[in-house]
Amino acid sequence: MFRRHPTLAFYFLLLLFAAGAAAIFIATFDLDHYRRQLEETLAATLERPVTLGQARLSFDQGAALDFSRIDIGPTADRPGSLTAAHLLVKPDLREALQGRLTFNEIVLSEPRLTLPPFGGAQIDPAAILALFDQLRIHALSLRNGALLQEEPDRQGHPLLLLSGVEAALSGVRPGGTVELESSGSHWQGDQSAPFGLRGNLTLGADPRRWEDARVDLALTLEHLPPQPLLERFLPADGSLSTSGAFSLNGTVRGMLDSGLDLRLELSGEELRLHLPQLYETPLPVKRLHLAGILGYAKESWSFKTFTLRIDDLEVNGSLGLSVRDGESRLAASLKSSPLPLLGLRDLRPLREAWPAVERLTGGSLQILSLEIDGPMPGPGRMPAFLDALKARLRLKDLGARLDWPGELSDLAAELSWQEGQLQVETGTARLKEEPLNFSGMVEKPWEENFPLHLEAKTLLSATELLAKLSPRPVPGLTLFGPVPLRLNLAGVPEQLQIELAADLTRVGAAYRGQVEKPMGQPATLSLQGEITPESLQVKAGQLHMPPLDLHLSGSLARQGQRPFNLEMELAPLDLEQCRSQVPFLEKLRAEGRIDLRYSLSGRDGKLEKHQGVAGLQRVGVHLTPVIADLREANGEILLYPNRAETHNLNLKLGGSPLVVDAKVADFRQPAVEIEVKGDSIRADDIIFPNDHAFLRRLNGHLRIDGKGILFDPVRVRLDGGTEATVRGTVTFADPEVRLDIDAPYGNIDEVIALWQRPEGAPPEPPTEEHGKTRLLITAAAHRGQLGNLHFQEARGEISLRDGMLAIFPLSFRSGEGRCEGHVAVDSSLGSPPLLKISGHLDNFDASAIYHEMLRRKGLVSGVLQGDFYLEGRAGKSFLETSTGGVAFTVKEGVLRKFQILAKVFSLFNVSQILSLNLPDMDTEGMPFSLVRASVKLDQGILATEDLFIDSTSMNLSLVGSLNLHTETLDMVLGVKPLRLVDQIVTNIPLAGWLLAGEEKALITAHFAITGKTDAPQVMVVPVTSVSEKVLGIFKRVFGLPGKVVSDVGELFKSSPSPPPEPQRD
Repeated sequence: MFRRHPTLAFYFLLLLFAAGAAAIFIATFDLDHYRRQLEETLAATLERPVTLGQARLSFDQGAALDFSRIDIGPTADRPGSLTAAHLLVKPDLREALQGRLTFNEIVLSEPRLTLPPFGGAQIDPAAILALFDQLRIHALSLRNGALLQEEPDRQGHPLLLLSGVEAALSGVRPGGTVELESSGSHWQGDQSAPFGLRGNLTLGADPRRWEDARVDLALTLEHLPPQPLLERFLPADGSLSTSGAFSLNGTVRGMLDSGLDLRLELSGEELRLHLPQLYETPLPVKRLHLAGILGYAKESWSFKTFTLRIDDLEVNGSLGLSVRDGESRLAASLKSSPLPLLGLRDLRPLREAWPAVERLTGGSLQILSLEIDGPMPGPGRMPAFLDALKARLRLKDLGARLDWPGELSDLAAELSWQEGQLQVETGTARLKEEPLNFSGMVEKPWEENFPLHLEAKTLLSATELLAKLSPRPVPGLTLFGPVPLRLNLAGVPEQLQIELAADLTRVGAAYRGQVEKPMGQPATLSLQGEITPESLQVKAGQLHMPPLDLHLSGSLARQGQRPFNLEMELAPLDLEQCRSQVPFLEKLRAEGRIDLRYSLSGRDGKLEKHQGVAGLQRVGVHLTPVIADLREANGEILLYPNRAETHNLNLKLGGSPLVVDAKVADFRQPAVEIEVKGDSIRADDIIFPNDHAFLRRLNGHLRIDGKGILFDPVRVRLDGGTEATVRGTVTFADPEVRLDIDAPYGNIDEVIALWQRPEGAPPEPPTEEHGKTRLLITAAAHRGQLGNLHFQEARGEISLRDGMLAIFPLSFRSGEGRCEGHVAVDSSLGSPPLLKISGHLDNFDASAIYHEMLRRKGLVSGVLQGDFYLEGRAGKSFLETSTGGVAFTVKEGVLRKFQILAKVFSLFNVSQILSLNLPDMDTEGMPFSLVRASVKLDQGILATEDLFIDSTSMNLSLVGSLNLHTETLDMVLGVKPLRLVDQIVTNIPLAGWLLAGEEKALITAHFAITGKTDAPQVMVVPVTSVSEKVLGIFKRVFGLPGKVVSDVGELFKSSPSPPPEPQRD
């Protein structure tokens, strides 16, 4: 049989040998010796105490050693322990025959691995892989295992982490592929979650280089509550907690040296993060995805091309951790999807630090790129970390509700961070639907005084800007139109320089109809200042709106009672150029220049003090057509919170210089109280048209308000001696002058002359303004003169309506006499005006009229009564244009020193014959009982037809005229002697014939008076030479009853006329 089948026989003999060898091994194998050898080997390899229980041989699953127990204990520097109820060891028999301890499989039943406390000494994965190599374990199985961890505060009561662990590892050998499959339950407190781990691990040639191992693992974890896990690793301060659970699926593939492909998928099951210090409400987590390449090389960890997605947020990039020169360093390159910013509203610290975050209405922040290669952040290392950080960020669609200036929307900006500097490169937004552009820079914000710069441009509504700057509405002020604004901030937080520029060109403004700025007029506002923790300062501000140029400066304290001050300075402003924008100035016809210095101060937002000084340079205004314009005002006006005043203000009223002290006592009831002085005021600069007359030594008090001018009182003198105290008003709206004048002395002629316009001036145009001006003056003079007539207690009312000046009623007293008159001056026909005078004289002293007023030679006494009316162009042309008449009587008087009568009496040769006792005109005069006459005035010629003098000696009648232009006379004087007729008959033979006849005619003599008034020619004229008209007048005046003697010339003799006297009649 062996010959026919030699191969079969060989294998049979080999089997017998093997069986014999096994029998010999079994017969000679010492289990206790092997147990001790195994304990020593394990203890030496693990560097821990190892104790094995009773050993026995088992053939249930092949030849194996079954130890009833195994204990691997801790050492002082190697905490942690491992126990198992059974240890089944399947040795490699061939290795065992050669004396080498090799295990094909080790099975641990109910193993309990206890880890040291978290944070203590940890297990080195490289040591575990090296252990497999040293023990030559090809496979390891765990049955119903558990993983526990010691807790520092519960010594001897480890915390259960895993239970029911079933695991199998196979192919554990250098260069081999380890198959791994494990399952069990993960415990968190009293809650468990099933887990599963399967895959393979390909070891490198050196098992201690675990980074060379290739892995392909898959992990599942279901329904795990994370809260117990957090409680183990985080402080129990309540800063982070969770509710709900999550399930996790993960895979790891590849080599750590070249990169592990790591993928995790987490699904939240009502999972919420509780962060009470950050958020009031828990944050839900629905899904988490993490994928990337995890690598390790040269003590450097890397996580490349990773993607982290939490719900809608996604972060991509790579991370790297390394140690250089003993310093941990981080290298990262990241980018993200847009992060919604609405969640910032719920971030408690941000809300407390910046309450305005609640106004966010939308927006997102996206990491376009983030790169870092520097030290790990930590205490003292944050500046270096931030300095090494590079990032580009994008803000998009950010919106916010702002109380002022309004809704912010569509904010978008790109931000860059490099070398510790944050830059906003291009920022845009819409502010109340108007565009907003901004950019800026912040450098090293972790430093105490880091530099920053911000520039913003936008468009605001002038109406809303006014409402913000002035919380209380300014009555009557309206602003409208867009305001382009540009803001610059630069410096450090402790000292920021601010620049603000506003283009006001498209802004329209109006203030109570008195100030207007049309849209389109160029205007700018600029401010330069400084912001510090202590104060806000405006170092230089300017409102430039040609011709206006206003400069500003001031400060506002930011602490305590927050005192503030503001200084304003208005550069010299040309008022005439402002008239188009300020209707009030146009109405005033303002001219000249004005400057202003004004200061305001207060605290806690309340204005406590404000005052200033306004400078006037040749300022002029038009107040009313009644008086001349104020011109060339030079001086200063002191401005106080509710009042103003000025002292020694020099100005001109028309062309008349004045010195003025003025004040406004209360701006709430604006009225200017003025003390005015002037040495010489032109009459035509106030209410009078005369351009040659002057008012002297003017001194008085005026009050000007919105209604008009009040004189209370004003004292003035005229060149003719008039002294007057004036009270009254001049109104603006409906021009009217109402004055009350009281004069200790008044010259009526010069008062009337005040209304005399320049010679040859054309009629005033009937403008509506001038035509409406009315004047009413009540005047009283205690004494004075009218022409050469002195009077007392004169009273009158002067009125001006529609260009007609009237003095009516006019009354005055002269001695015992009184006069009631009416004076009218009509300027409507041009210059000189038409003067009309009428009146009635009663009980006047005739000498006052003849000698004082008419300045004629001779004296007339007696009681005068009469009526008169005169009119003509005032001034030099009065005589040639004059008309009028006078009717008067003088009773019981005497005529003295009348040259004409003296010459007439000298011609009476009968005086030597008849003893008529003719009066001596130079001494006693000629008494009379009545003088009666009516006189007409026509173009400077006085004419009378009925002047009659009734005296005891004779009756006189005068017919003729006096030419006032040439001072020449052309008169006929009739004389009727009244002595006894028998004296005449006795001495004159002819008398019988004269007195014969039926009519018994009386004797009359006639004299012609001609020549100059200062040297009149008196001649006797025969009756035949007298015209029938004159004779008729004489008959009527003398009452002649019959025929007059035809020739009585022989009764008279000629005598030479005396030389002319210089005195006028």
